[in-house]
Amino acid sequence: MIMSTEKIFTRWYKEPFVWFIIFFPLTAVIAGFFTLDLAIESNDGMVADDYYKSGLAINMTLERDKEAIALGLKAHIQLDKVSKSLLLTLKASPTYQYPETITLSFLHHTQSGYDQTQVLKRVGDDSYQGVFPELIDGNWYVLLNTDKTDKSTTDKEWRLLKSVHTPLTELSIEPNSVTAASDYYNDGLAVSISVAQDQEAVNQRLEAYLQLDKPHNPLLLTLKALPTFQYPEMITLSFFHQTQGNYTQTQVLKRVGDDRYEGVVPELAEGNWYVQLNATTVEKNTQTKAWRLLKYVHIPLIEKELIVKSFFVTR
Repeated sequence: MIMSTEKIFTRWYKEPFVWFIIFFPLTAVIAGFFTLDLAIESNDGMVADDYYKSGLAINMTLERDKEAIALGLKAHIQLDKVSKSLLLTLKASPTYQYPETITLSFLHHTQSGYDQTQVLKRVGDDSYQGVFPELIDGNWYVLLNTDKTDKSTTDKEWRLLKSVHTPLTELSIEPNSVTAASDYYNDGLAVSISVAQDQEAVNQRLEAYLQLDKPHNPLLLTLKALPTFQYPEMITLSFFHQTQGNYTQTQVLKRVGDDRYEGVVPELAEGNWYVQLNATTVEKNTQTKAWRLLKYVHIPLIEKELIVKSFFVTR
């Protein structure tokens, strides 16, 4: 009996192992093109172009908030995803002259590329209609204000603003009490100064880890930095409410270890807050410049530990 020694060869594309090897590099290439398209199409909008001008703009906005209070404005918005429609009911004082159109904006907290604006048309005495907005889940500002192109009313410009978390089906908006700051113009200048403090935090590679869980009272802070960083004996910790300045809480944390500080767990109302850590008053025994760590959070926190990192000043 004669044994055949001839080998049987198959084409390369019929070999499963070849496709297994190709699969992973091909997936990486496709994902790379998807990421590139996402980067081109979306605008991160993380940092304002001009902090000084932003301060002036906020100063002008303050007058619109006061006008909304004077007019007794209150808004209720119903969002119907099925019919893709939006219905606004606006209540005001009896003497208010309702405009024919109102501008409605949904402004993402951090990604301005997702912002949406539309003009609502009047369909009743105090009712306005628009289109259902397609919003990603997250934190948004809902802004209602007068349409500057509408000449049907002679009333002054006004604004209604509220921070919300999506998804949602309805919301009510009332005028903001003008309590968040006594001088928005000066605040705009102060933000410019804080940019230098933010940059110093980046230079020192500062990272803060806050334990805010109530059972772990007192509050514990662990601060990480470059090996050359001189740790101060005290650090200022502040909690600023997004709209209500009278809710602000500030305390001085005392150093209890090499990189650890101790304070009191704050009692914070549910809502949106800014958490700020800084050493603006530089101690004589250190050579470190003034620095700041800042983070926007929603209370109550989901995590038991809050991490605040320095961010790069890109503009």
